[in-house]
Amino acid sequence: MDRNTKSLVPETDNAKIAALPAADLATNYEKIRHGYGLQIYNGQRNADGILTKYEGQWNMNVRNGNGFAIYQDGSSYKG
Repeated sequence: MDRNTKSLVPETDNAKIAALPAADLATNYEKIRHGYGLQIYNGQRNADGILTKYEGQWNMNVRNGNGFAIYQDGSSYKG
């Protein structure tokens, strides 16, 4: 995401962004979750060995839409 315009950067611009010096990249751009993905939180497992994770839709770095989460206490959420 472009920090100045707050808009997503198209994949076609990835090569241009990758060519920026590291300082410019950190100042002007931020990696965000958008679309379908899997987030594993700190690799934490409960007593049964279940990972704490979320799998589903993201919208501008926020869980959004349908997804499935498993929490460290073993509880889960689908919706």
